Amino acid sequence: MKPVILKLIFATIAATALAAVPNIDAHDPYLQPAAQNTTSEPTSAEIIAAKDLQAEAEAAAAVKQYEEMTDYEIMRGVVYEPAGEQP
Repeated sequence: MKPVILKLIFATIAATALAAVPNIDAHDPYLQPAAQNTTSEPTSAEIIAAKDLQAEAEAAAAVKQYEEMTDYEIMRGVVYEPAGEQP
């Protein structure tokens, strides 16, 4: 009878220990469902849209700068004439 009781006690302890050990995947945020992830990382579409807006703003600034240039300044840039004094 003693070995049976010892086996039951050890089995109970082992079962309790196994139940108490957390699941390894439970702590990995990349393996959790999307609804449980609270990180607000931008999606690729949002990143591309932001970069498109930035590129359009830079292009508009370049067009504005070009429109404000005189013909002399435009041609100086075309023929690579240095502006100002060179040391």
